[in-house]
Amino acid sequence: MTAYPSWTPAPRPGIIPLQPLTFGTILGRSFSALRHNPKVLLGFAMVVQTVAYLVVTIAISGIAFASFSRLDTVPAGTDEWDAVLTGSITLTALSGLVLGLLAGAVGVLVQAVVISDVLHAAVAEKMTLRMLWQRVRPVAWRLIGYTILLSLAIGVIVIIVGGLIAVLAVAVPAAAVILGILVILAAIPLSLWLAVKLLLVPAVLIVEHTSLGAALGRSWRLSRGRFWVILGILVLVSLVFGAV
Repeated sequence: MTAYPSWTPAPRPGIIPLQPLTFGTILGRSFSALRHNPKVLLGFAMVVQTVAYLVVTIAISGIAFASFSRLDTVPAGTDEWDAVLTGSITLTALSGLVLGLLAGAVGVLVQAVVISDVLHAAVAEKMTLRMLWQRVRPVAWRLIGYTILLSLAIGVIVIIVGGLIAVLAVAVPAAAVILGILVILAAIPLSLWLAVKLLLVPAVLIVEHTSLGAALGRSWRLSRGRFWVILGILVLVSLVFGAV
């Protein structure tokens, strides 16, 4: 018996090289991740997202149709007609809010599974969907809570700003129009900036299993000095997959 160890093949490299990553490398490795485990990234992720979108769209459309069709049963211009109209608008809006939050929760869990798969692909490990979910499950409620809190925060800001513009529109319509345009112009870069700063929160929660507050701070620090690179990748990948 020889004292030397038997020959073993070199370990297979993962999809992410252990070196500083350029814009092109990050973009190219995104497609490498698709080829690494297409069942998860193309099959599971796309199917679940598509089904969730269809369910939400059909449900909101059905609720709106059923609610507003009641207007045909009451005389127009009466107090009863106004009450039915108000109720229909409120019911449709609340249904859209609830279903939108549920769709957001499903979306962030799908994103978490994808992030977990890419994490294992970085070290050349191909995981099953069940194994990936086992990794995501401990932080699932933190991911859902983050999504709901972020959605509610955006909703509150939109309601407050929209309400102020509406009140101003009653008194000074021209000023309300100008203010509305300025708010939209200011909201675009602010939204992009926040999207980049908060982009890595789900990834940090999954990889490091930290608290939500720690994940927010970590994402903020990791994106510091990399705004344009992250934004460019985010926009380009979104355009590519949107076209597909």
